[in-house]
Amino acid sequence: MQTAPTSVRADGIVWTLALAIGALAFVLGLALAPALGTLIQPEPIAFWPDEALEALVRPEPTELVRFALAIAVPVATAAFLVFGRLEDRIGTQVSRVSDVIGPLLVLALIGVGWFSKSEPAVFGLPPAAFGERDLAIGLVLAGSLVAVALLAGPTSLFGRARDAVAAGAPHSRAGRMGCGAIALGATAMFLLPAVYRDEGLADAIDATLIHLPFTHADFAAFGNGLTPFADFSSQYSNLLPWGLHPFLSAFDYAPGVFTVTMAVLSGIALLAVWRSLAIVVRSEAVGVLLFLPVLALAVRPTIEIGDERVSNASLVQILPERYLLPFVVAWLCVRHLRGLWPRSVVAVFFVAGLALLNNPEFGVPCVFAAAAAVIMGGEQAGIRRVGTLVGRAALGLALATVFVTLITLLRSGSLPDPGLMTFYSRLFASQGYGLQPMPTPGFYLVPYVTFGAALVLSAVRHHGGHPDRDLTGLLAYVGLFGLGAGIYYAGRSNVLTLIAMFPAWAFAVSLLGWISFSWISSKRIHPRDVLTLTGALALSALLGFGLAASALREAPAPWQQAARLSDESELASPFDLEAEESFVESRTQAGEAILIMHENGHLLARRAGVRNVSTIGDPAHLVTGNQLDDLLGVLHSDGGDKVFVGDGQFIPIYPSVRAALRARGWAPRASDPASGLVEWTTKASGSVGFE
Repeated sequence: MQTAPTSVRADGIVWTLALAIGALAFVLGLALAPALGTLIQPEPIAFWPDEALEALVRPEPTELVRFALAIAVPVATAAFLVFGRLEDRIGTQVSRVSDVIGPLLVLALIGVGWFSKSEPAVFGLPPAAFGERDLAIGLVLAGSLVAVALLAGPTSLFGRARDAVAAGAPHSRAGRMGCGAIALGATAMFLLPAVYRDEGLADAIDATLIHLPFTHADFAAFGNGLTPFADFSSQYSNLLPWGLHPFLSAFDYAPGVFTVTMAVLSGIALLAVWRSLAIVVRSEAVGVLLFLPVLALAVRPTIEIGDERVSNASLVQILPERYLLPFVVAWLCVRHLRGLWPRSVVAVFFVAGLALLNNPEFGVPCVFAAAAAVIMGGEQAGIRRVGTLVGRAALGLALATVFVTLITLLRSGSLPDPGLMTFYSRLFASQGYGLQPMPTPGFYLVPYVTFGAALVLSAVRHHGGHPDRDLTGLLAYVGLFGLGAGIYYAGRSNVLTLIAMFPAWAFAVSLLGWISFSWISSKRIHPRDVLTLTGALALSALLGFGLAASALREAPAPWQQAARLSDESELASPFDLEAEESFVESRTQAGEAILIMHENGHLLARRAGVRNVSTIGDPAHLVTGNQLDDLLGVLHSDGGDKVFVGDGQFIPIYPSVRAALRARGWAPRASDPASGLVEWTTKASGSVGFE
């Protein structure tokens, strides 16, 4: 496959528009963002007056407004290209000036992003996502691709290889099976470090052990009888617990089985990327070559100690919980645009609706990205066509909403509660709990330029009627999804959340790298064209692809991972709850409703044969007196009169919680020295015998 180059005239139009909108957004960001931020800032809630909690509350209304304005630049540029007749409105001289300014601005943003190295560190991580060795490998790979694409003669070995790759020739059935085996085997190998046995889990790095109880809690609460939207507020996944319950319950929600299950789902998410790439480039071999760097960068280790690794896959709130359904939707969009089953727009948006309800943080960008993919990957956009697509999309979203409402009603007997649905978005985004300020310059500028370039390039291809509509649509999807999902980093700006964007970023640079290679390979391209705006973007894309490919050198050794899995730890993990379980069993009746404020409280309740009525997964998010009143109200309405409080291995209880319980007439009644768990009751429940 070869991609026709964008004309110099079109380049000038695009960048004149982008620069104008960008300049306007910059001025608005400086002048109006503080005032707009004040308007969207809700009245602050009364958090506990604990020093550790106060340090976590950092509202960022101004930063969120600036983030929205930054997204508006490529989105508005793409919209004008798709729906406007820009050639008649922008002069040739202005376009030529922008041809000089445009590439300089892009290269300046990328350079500032690379050299700033200013991301706030967490868990001792350095403030840079890549090192000099990564850059050296990326430059060598990018230079090699340019040399093969541009310099090799048509009759040379390199030239024939280049033409074969650019042509994307189909393969035999055996070739397709071989490519599939490579993709499946590589995916399994890269995900193996995220798998644990219960016996060895305690040896995991602290970053994994700290986060795993938070993610596991959404599923354990479902296994303990609670229902997302109805009587439980899931932090990461509202719908995945439904599908995994039959399997996880068969193993009593063992954390080791949970990590295996999450690794399988991560594999499905990443393989959806592989299939999307293979379809749009029309070559199984090229699809695998483009996929392997995506795979390697998506799960590149952020922390590595011995044979233990922390990555986006071991922090399962990233892979698969945030990315699974959006990546599946990307694959569905590609199949729809190619006319493959399922072709229906309704089916695409039904799954996008499930992504929205499962995790709104990445689900909202997923829905808008799917709309962009369907519009830009189709025929020339018009009011009637867009109206038809909007109607079908709305039908798909409505069907997803009705489906989730029905299963919620059937299981819990009640309709979804909007307050539970928005609890975490209000706590984090609105109130600023756990947020971190974004550095002014940072590596985040590189993914931002990449996503923006993908979206604008998609609009250029759509405007020019490019025949590869599925590739055009996938560019739109990845670009807009990456821009929107960037809210995760914009809110909590540190190295880990930046790296959490790498699966989407690697997807984007893989697509842009392929288009750039094909463009440079075109016989209509003169070497001097590489120095134009399009050439600057193409070289930047190939460098990004080279950086992604540099992560392949960090592939885990399967034999080392097999040895790791065979080891048994002598340490205690947060899931070792035998002492807590014995204490709760001794103080309760089977099936009794109680309130547990302890790390892994829902898993503890399931194992002890009782029902934890807490509407949140972990006591770290019990941060106000009103929340405590709500939980005690639920306990009372369910006929319960016992509260169990205790610090976990990694998650302590805020001191104000105990003080607030006393102020509401509760007092300790019994304690367990082995676990530190304390039973609290009201004076009306009986004598209080422990202080």
